[in-house]
Amino acid sequence: MATISDLIKSERITLLSGPYGTEIAERIGRDVMTRPQKAFGVSTNKYLGPGCSALLVVEGQKYVQEVAGDYLRSVPAGQPLVLVTNSFRLAKQTLESAATIRGVDPNLPAMGLELCLDSMKLAITSLEESGRSRDDTAIVMSIGPPFDCYKGEATPSDIDNKYLPQTFAAVRFGHEIDDLMFETAPSLEAAVGAAKAFKQAHDELDIHRSKANFTRMGTIIYMGDLLEKAARFGDEVVKRLVPSYDPRTKTFASMTPKKGYVISFCLEEDGTLHGWTLNHAIDELYKIIGYDSLFDPVGLGINCNSPEVTKNALESLSSQNRRRIISVHPNASSENNPRRYSEMTRQQAIATDIFAGQVVRLARDYRLSMIGGCCGTDAGVMKALYAGLGGNFLLNIAPNK
Repeated sequence: MATISDLIKSERITLLSGPYGTEIAERIGRDVMTRPQKAFGVSTNKYLGPGCSALLVVEGQKYVQEVAGDYLRSVPAGQPLVLVTNSFRLAKQTLESAATIRGVDPNLPAMGLELCLDSMKLAITSLEESGRSRDDTAIVMSIGPPFDCYKGEATPSDIDNKYLPQTFAAVRFGHEIDDLMFETAPSLEAAVGAAKAFKQAHDELDIHRSKANFTRMGTIIYMGDLLEKAARFGDEVVKRLVPSYDPRTKTFASMTPKKGYVISFCLEEDGTLHGWTLNHAIDELYKIIGYDSLFDPVGLGINCNSPEVTKNALESLSSQNRRRIISVHPNASSENNPRRYSEMTRQQAIATDIFAGQVVRLARDYRLSMIGGCCGTDAGVMKALYAGLGGNFLLNIAPNK
């Protein structure tokens, strides 16, 4: 199994797979017109979006596997690639909102862990069917902010507790995934919350007696009754499901990290992070991580901004903070203000060859270890990135440390 750290150490540029939401929506739209029988039964919850809504029905999961398979086959075997799971909108708060829609299971928030496990399983199955090796392919859980990802001012004051349920699911139950990626973080507070949630997910949790149970109640709900179901088949089944859990004491033991995590920012139109310059925000983030004895991330990224905003932000960084940025996956829109993305039309999209050329230049100019595309991109963009690199993913300089 490869991790992002392993791929970085290989001194090769890694491709990051694209999003599921916009691509699944495109495919469903085409099928409604040309093959309605395939799209029958697939619906989109406005809170979960097409990517996570697809997990709710078998027909939708087929779309997920198709998209993941296309991403995995977009470049030749042997070239490093990171495949993210279709789990961006599986936060407990998002599931709660989704459950208010008529016809949706009201117990959806308690299905969070199982949906996360489904997203991991689909990724692994797609990888196995693609013929790619785990030696150069990392499976990473995508975790989106549990609030509007383009509005830093909407960051909850207890953001770490809001991140915790899904983070806990990935850390404790995600045996098949290699790393976590907190995508589209629009504020310093969100980035700090992600780091704190990652640390808390490794701490001891006594379900019934821990004082921390009150603040972590969202995590208990998110797990549903999966452990109780597993217990019916004996302790060995529980141990396979979650080795760090003691079914007799109902306690999760503290553990050292076996996975890493990446925090990827989404910036304002002017390249700032909700009132902070990106450079200052990164300095502050690492200061807090050190002060609070949190775990260092594998690195940082920028995603869902236009290539222009991304470039300007990278240019504004100190040499130290440039080295901390290991990844970019821009939005394919020419719109620089992410708060307007909901109004994006096809005419605003950047042509694939031009977009790929812009991202490849960012990789070369700023010593990036991982590149890809966010909203509006697909496997065709990944192929174009590969072609833009001349089929040679070797970095001509040392990767970020």
